Amino acid sequence: MGALYGAFQAPRSFLARRRLMVRLDSLRDLAIVRAPTGYGKSVAVAQWADAQPRSGVWLSVNSENSSRAPFWVDVVRRLVQAGLLPADDPQTLTLGDIAPDTDLREALRSILGQLRRPALLVIDDAYRLDDALIAQDLVEFVTSTPLEAVVIARTQGTPGQDWSVTAAEPLVITAQELVFSVDEIAELLGDDARAPHVGALLEKTGGIPLLARAIAENIRVRSNGAIRRGDTQDAVARVLHSLVFHSGLADDTVGFALRTSIPDRIDAALAEAITGRKDAAELFDDFEQRGLGAWFRRNDSAWFSYTPGVRDLLRGKAAKLPRTEARRIHATISRYTYERDMAIPAIARAIAAGDLDFAEIAVARYYWLYTGFQWQTVEALLSTVSMPAMRNHPVLAIAMALLLGQFARNRVRTLEYMAIATTGKRLGPGTPPLHRALVATIQAGSMRSLGQEGRARAAARRADAALHEIDPDEVATNESLIAILYGHTGITYLHTGAVDRAIELFEEGALLRSRTMRGPGQVLPNAMAAGVLAAEGRLVEAREHVEVARQLGGPETGIEDWHHRYQGAHYWIAEALLALDAGEVEAAQSFLHEVDRHLHTIEFWPAIALTQAHVDRQLGDPLVGAAAIEAMMRPGARPTTTGYLHDRLHIARAALLLEAGRIAEARTILSSQSTANWDAAIATAQLHLATGQPQRALAVLAEKRAARPSTRAEIDALLLESVAADRLGHSTTARAAASRAEALKRAAALHRPLLFIPNPVAAAIALTERERVLLVHLGSGASRGQIADDLVVSPNTVKSQLRVLYKKLDAGSRDEALQHARDAQLI
Repeated sequence: MGALYGAFQAPRSFLARRRLMVRLDSLRDLAIVRAPTGYGKSVAVAQWADAQPRSGVWLSVNSENSSRAPFWVDVVRRLVQAGLLPADDPQTLTLGDIAPDTDLREALRSILGQLRRPALLVIDDAYRLDDALIAQDLVEFVTSTPLEAVVIARTQGTPGQDWSVTAAEPLVITAQELVFSVDEIAELLGDDARAPHVGALLEKTGGIPLLARAIAENIRVRSNGAIRRGDTQDAVARVLHSLVFHSGLADDTVGFALRTSIPDRIDAALAEAITGRKDAAELFDDFEQRGLGAWFRRNDSAWFSYTPGVRDLLRGKAAKLPRTEARRIHATISRYTYERDMAIPAIARAIAAGDLDFAEIAVARYYWLYTGFQWQTVEALLSTVSMPAMRNHPVLAIAMALLLGQFARNRVRTLEYMAIATTGKRLGPGTPPLHRALVATIQAGSMRSLGQEGRARAAARRADAALHEIDPDEVATNESLIAILYGHTGITYLHTGAVDRAIELFEEGALLRSRTMRGPGQVLPNAMAAGVLAAEGRLVEAREHVEVARQLGGPETGIEDWHHRYQGAHYWIAEALLALDAGEVEAAQSFLHEVDRHLHTIEFWPAIALTQAHVDRQLGDPLVGAAAIEAMMRPGARPTTTGYLHDRLHIARAALLLEAGRIAEARTILSSQSTANWDAAIATAQLHLATGQPQRALAVLAEKRAARPSTRAEIDALLLESVAADRLGHSTTARAAASRAEALKRAAALHRPLLFIPNPVAAAIALTERERVLLVHLGSGASRGQIADDLVVSPNTVKSQLRVLYKKLDAGSRDEALQHARDAQLI
């Protein structure tokens, strides 16, 4: 067995950390063991080194060897003393006289190359090293000489050497690996891992070895080796109480600890804001040395966190602070975390401070949390606010409604909070425009969810106006929320037929997206613009938004899985419509399957149903599509929608029935629709073409309408006009209409219109001679008996033959059969 010269000797009574030894056995060149004080770094490495066959040296960094040259001189000296380097080598003897850094590394490479066998260097307290070149030296030497190294570094608030990036692939052992596992706690206590007090000790100490050992020793001393129920809890209380209140801390330092335990984690600046102490960092350094907590850091930020048991003890005492001081502390934390974009603490502390005005500001800013992975946390916080308080703070009521409204089972409670938001405190001219926009947006959404189209559109106009009153600086601060408000206000416009304004708002919201924006504000307006533009036939613009959407996401954005969330539904609609335009019907259906989970949402189910109707047509299943729409529109099957969308769904069903040859049913649906609507006009024109009446089709298409058609509707109308004119023999008109349609298609990059061009039904209905005779008799008004007498057959035979005729004509009665025969020019 080898020996480490100058090694720290771990007490034999200490628990052997077998799993850590296994990890360190995989050492190749360099290992970094990094954790706060009290995590047993040195003990674990010493236990491992003691069992190693390799020889080496242990060096603890101090003020005398923390610089580059003194450090390496000390390393070489110890290697010589350990007999691993020759003592009489001239380079070794003169190493301390080398000044230039370039000469030092070259000299060290030559010296360390003389190692007689592989040697292990353990560097303890490496955080004290003050020259980044030492890390670079070490990486080079462990890869080019027989030297291997284990670096023991402490995590603290003002760290020196950053050993986390010293090599491409070092073995890294973190604080999370150094804490005791439940099995190790059980071994420490000499008990079964399933024993309740084992879990209790692990929870209170966080598994930190220093605390766990101290408490375990306290238990053994007081229980004479026999652990009884309650021993662990009592020992935890005794040890932690002693650490905090009987370890020589001054009263004002204890007061500092009480107040800084209130936030879950705290940095020096927040501690100073709460307590007024300028020496917060130094106090936290002292607390870490005492085992009360630890510094943690990420990138350029560092924060202190008390050990769970210590934090619970301190918070128990802090709960007795005067109410006014406690509220002041919570308010300070709320504003501090708000300024640093820490959403949950900002909201939680504002509510704890009773500052609901500021809570509204924080809730409004962090709107994206409502449907993010932290929605349950936000709901739990808001549920502590009373209903009367909600009435005076409608933004909080709106937030609660949005949180609950994600799930159908919460519909009643959602409407309750929406009612509070819309009937509570009135928002006057002095109310910030952002809050007015938020309230009006939710009012618009609640009105359209109740099918009140006029009120929904009026609320959307109020939201639209308020959004455009917001100061540019406030837009920059709240861009994620404002982008979503643009999106939802646009949705209300869309559902009430103001499609052009909806698209404008979606595109305005999409333009707000910046590199720093987090959450669904990046997604909703862009996805909505993509889906609606694709449905309108403006594929050039739709593709631009789809390309942007494909680039969204990433761990830093808070929306890695945005495409599976509520906000991304219209992105998949856009992808499906683009696939249909490319003739990829199966791909379109696959895209639509991605939004199956949103078929019950108030906002999206009509658009999904309308897109599915196009896919069903292309799949050759128009009757399947018609049946699906009929099922969705049954009372209670889907959330209530607006009259505008209700009509569009009916018209889509009629078009599907028409393509399936169910002319009578299509006619019944379209008879209740006004041809002032472009969708209804196009479907009615299709009906007239199907029944052999091209002149009537042209007349419908020529009617004047207040609204301009969408690109897709305009192309469809021109194609129908071309077909109708051609069937009437008006070839010049037909060519002109077809040419205009082709020009529009090129401009919109639309390759395959989703239009069904019907053939006259007469061409599809083949009647036998006997069926034609039956039609003549029906037209004369003859009864079934009279027809039987005239044709010299039985009444049952006439009945059977009429049944077949009615089926061919898609009719259920004599009158329907005659009307359909006339439409098809059969009589």
